[in-house]
Amino acid sequence: MLFTSLLLHLVAGYEESESEALSANPIIYVELDNYRNEYYTGSIFIGSPSQKFNVIFDVGSSYIWLPGPNCEGIPSDAPVYDSEASTSFRDLNISTNYNYLSKYVSGVVATEDMAIGDVGKVVAKTQAFMVVDLANGFSDMKADGIVGLGIQSNDPNHKTLIETLFEQELIRNNVFSLFLNNNHFEKDDKRKPKSMLMIGNYDLDKYSDGSDVHTYPLINNTGLWSIKLESITCKDTEIDIESSYAVLDSRSPKIVGPKSSVKKLFDRFEAMYGCGYYYSRMVCDCSEIYSIVKFPHITFNIGGDDYVFHDKHYFKKTSKTCYLLFESADIDYWILGQPFLREYYSIYHINGTDSKVQLVSSAASRFTTDADSNWWIIPVVLIIGGAIWLFSWLGWTYYKKYSQDSKLLVEQEARG
Repeated sequence: MLFTSLLLHLVAGYEESESEALSANPIIYVELDNYRNEYYTGSIFIGSPSQKFNVIFDVGSSYIWLPGPNCEGIPSDAPVYDSEASTSFRDLNISTNYNYLSKYVSGVVATEDMAIGDVGKVVAKTQAFMVVDLANGFSDMKADGIVGLGIQSNDPNHKTLIETLFEQELIRNNVFSLFLNNNHFEKDDKRKPKSMLMIGNYDLDKYSDGSDVHTYPLINNTGLWSIKLESITCKDTEIDIESSYAVLDSRSPKIVGPKSSVKKLFDRFEAMYGCGYYYSRMVCDCSEIYSIVKFPHITFNIGGDDYVFHDKHYFKKTSKTCYLLFESADIDYWILGQPFLREYYSIYHINGTDSKVQLVSSAASRFTTDADSNWWIIPVVLIIGGAIWLFSWLGWTYYKKYSQDSKLLVEQEARG
């Protein structure tokens, strides 16, 4: 009897301590580094002993992959995963590949222990991932690999990281959220929150601007975060989008659409706003005064709600020229990449066929950006112009009076 009571006490104590550990750390925080508004990377630790990699956390794909020792197509100085150095590596002997539009990776599926989180790392046991031997199109990638955060991988041998964390009860809620900061090309406003991936919850107080949250169901079974796209309007002109949905994608530095639709948008910028083609890009003059008064807003209507983009959202500036952060591809849908996700805090709820996405204006809009800080240029120019006109008028008035006085004096002397 005493032994039974002691055993029950120990079990209860274990369950209580496990529950306390879960409640103490039900949310995983991964701070993301922003490289020139093109790559957002965070750290994972994989293997025993652990090997550190800086990876892209991508809501637009579902696979996890890291380069193996003999991987082709990656930067020569990129770190590679060494399976022989890990005691927790398990090779599933399954060859596979994964496509990213014009890019792809191929390799073998394996499992490993994967640690994640900046404070109190959480370890996902036997997490499936791909050891890549060929990475086509990734030779200039400023990251060591990709962790897909799609809703599901559609592959029984490759569960997503969120699925694993939830099944192993390492997070309480099957939800995650993504906040992408806009650093305006290494001129970061230190008041803004850092780019952050939260797994297990979300924080509207910190990462939204306090406006209404809009909720959207997923509209197809792609395994990705796809939502209904109603229309795209450039100022007052609707662009033929040739699609009924868009996919959220935190890896893409641009907004990508069907070729004919993007061409119509570019043609409008060329015809109406003095822009021009430079290879596949649309380039515009965006000197300070010119850009403030000239370029149109572009509105994405998602599920009946308008998401308005001004030029500071869809341009990348280089010196006095800018190019649109839009790109065309052979696809029949739209990809809402980083330019969109920088403006809207995104929350992802995983619940089978009832999975959903929530969008709300980002907290970054509460802070003055580089583009916003130039509001004073026009009034300053007007003041300077007014001052020049005033001094010119005073000078001309004085000159006329002096000329008249001199003329009268000469006439008086002539008569005298």
